[in-house]
Amino acid sequence: MIYSHLPENPRWQLLSTTISMPQFTMLPGVSSTFFNLKLIILSPCNTNMVPFDKNRSLVEVLICTLSDVYLSCSVDHDNTSGLAQYDVDRKLWYCLFRPRSSGYQTLDIYARKGRPTGFSEGAIVLGLNMPKIIQFQKFPYTYDAFTSYKCQIFEPLTGKLKRDTKVTIHCRIPGPDYVCLSYDGTLSSNKYNLADDIFKEEITVPKREITIYAKFPKDQESNHVEGLFKYTIERQFYLF
Repeated sequence: MIYSHLPENPRWQLLSTTISMPQFTMLPGVSSTFFNLKLIILSPCNTNMVPFDKNRSLVEVLICTLSDVYLSCSVDHDNTSGLAQYDVDRKLWYCLFRPRSSGYQTLDIYARKGRPTGFSEGAIVLGLNMPKIIQFQKFPYTYDAFTSYKCQIFEPLTGKLKRDTKVTIHCRIPGPDYVCLSYDGTLSSNKYNLADDIFKEEITVPKREITIYAKFPKDQESNHVEGLFKYTIERQFYLF
């Protein structure tokens, strides 16, 4: 297998275009799951190192999969520093990372087939030379339904918001009957119907948390709504 061993004689590489040893050492680390589930890394291309986007304060890896494959990701096995979300237009997974510290970091991508939740196999390992950290930002907390329904958050991508500020929540939620919000644990009576599966609403940030819920057609017989993702509120300290 070319990803684990490079034949010294190029004719035994069995590739349409042979590669050199330096090129081989730059290939991403992948497991048998990568091949079994037919994953394709679109970006970064042919490298095991990923650049840090200073403008967005994150790292992005784009992966193409079959329709019944679900991904998750983390930095050095820290789940709070990774967010995997699906773009239904481009039919791609965006694996986003925010390391907690500077220096070399390991970016782990996991995959599972069939069920959107449950045990995932390690599929891809990439590296990052993280510049000096400015300030660590968590991603929004996501529930299992976020992955099951292949939702996508456009903004804000930081998990902590400032109390009493105005924030626009912009996301894609495929196929709900309606969307509703919970402020500090209390479900609002406002029900939002979506056009083209897009939710975009300006809200005033409450004291503790805000959670995005949706009701899906499978729950027609009940009032059950699924929690999708949640923002917490930055704690404020006052000097007296």
